[in-house]
Amino acid sequence: MGMLRIVEKGSDFNKVISFPHFYMNDFSVLGLVVSELSKAVDALQDKGILVQQEQETTWISFADKQQLDTILGELTAGQIRYTLSDLVSCTYQG
Repeated sequence: MGMLRIVEKGSDFNKVISFPHFYMNDFSVLGLVVSELSKAVDALQDKGILVQQEQETTWISFADKQQLDTILGELTAGQIRYTLSDLVSCTYQG
């Protein structure tokens, strides 16, 4: 089973996710960066996909690659732009 954070592109998510101040170049946190977070959450929940929201952090859970492909397919069908990105790079480099 896997879990990915979902964040909205352009949001200031580094305030709610703890990253180290200093890190090695190989440190990364894979996440799903979407164009519209609330629309993405609604689309996934409407299809029965588990979306967890804790404080200001949103997570999706998936069992395997096939389910992850389904999740990404639902975002595409809902015309929600997304990228699988290193959230550390998004935070430190903009």
